[in-house]
Amino acid sequence: MEPSFRRSLNCCGRKRRAGSAFSKATKEEFVLELNNLKGDNNIAVIAKEIEKLGKHIKTYSVGAFPAFCLQLHSVLTVQEILDMRLRDVYLCVNGNIRVKESVSGGKNVVKLTDDVRREMAWYAMQRLKVRNAKEEQLGAFLCVNKQGKQLQKQVYRKMLERASGEIGLSRVYNSGYLRCLYGYLEIAYGNKTVDDVAEEYGVERYYLLNRMFKGMSIEYDRKLLEEVASISEGGVLYV
Repeated sequence: MEPSFRRSLNCCGRKRRAGSAFSKATKEEFVLELNNLKGDNNIAVIAKEIEKLGKHIKTYSVGAFPAFCLQLHSVLTVQEILDMRLRDVYLCVNGNIRVKESVSGGKNVVKLTDDVRREMAWYAMQRLKVRNAKEEQLGAFLCVNKQGKQLQKQVYRKMLERASGEIGLSRVYNSGYLRCLYGYLEIAYGNKTVDDVAEEYGVERYYLLNRMFKGMSIEYDRKLLEEVASISEGGVLYV
């Protein structure tokens, strides 16, 4: 998995009503499919599938890439991302396009990591002249369809369904699943604790573990566990 898809944004926002953004069906689907993934390590399987899906979207549905990237790396809702304009993510400084250090969506302020900023810089070069640029370029919507118009939620949903099938993923990586997956992977990769993620979602720890994750134990990245335990293939790694 590429680092840009493994690391997160540091997100700060106000608390929302518990469960307001997660339907019962979405949460049950998340747990069922995560448990049904094939392979010895669920996290490794998910990482490979996210990488495949990201490459596919970059190639065939480039205008939807910011929604996929920001959903996977923050608690921003898909509609908050689809409503963004280019100026919400980019600046024009002396004719040069630059990615902002943080973005706002709804009531959330999201600080972008270096890896996510690199991804958004790549996207800028698909949409804009990044040299000798003009401020007026940034008035367009961030996510667009093939006709250059604002990407609609239902079109984004169908794109994810189609792409998941075309590249043979274990399940459909829809927007609801990506939203749950963000928090789960933040914990699994050691970027945040359970309490950190619960605070980001604006829910209590109990709700996160027993309603969103349905009481499923957190499976941590195996390489991370071995690193923290100072274990290598040959035995103990003394550091």
